[in-house]
Amino acid sequence: MTLVDFGLFDLVGKQLSPHIRDLGKITLYRMGAKADYGERFPTAGPLLTKKANLDLVADHWDDLLRLAGSLKYGHATASPSSAPPPTWRPQRRR
Repeated sequence: MTLVDFGLFDLVGKQLSPHIRDLGKITLYRMGAKADYGERFPTAGPLLTKKANLDLVADHWDDLLRLAGSLKYGHATASPSSAPPPTWRPQRRR
């Protein structure tokens, strides 16, 4: 499971609740300051070690909505032909 999986489920109004093995060994992202999350979520806050790149999310918002719609309604739509090819690539797991 990745952050993208959780985000897509949230976009379509579903909740993803998988069993995450070795939770303390994976990178989890937060949207705000580390201190805010540690205070609000004393158990999970320390696990949120990096801040999400919200500019990257904003740059690819249309693609995320298109993908979310495909997941929710069971069909895919083509990208607009005038759009440049995506620049984001998933990172390889080590």
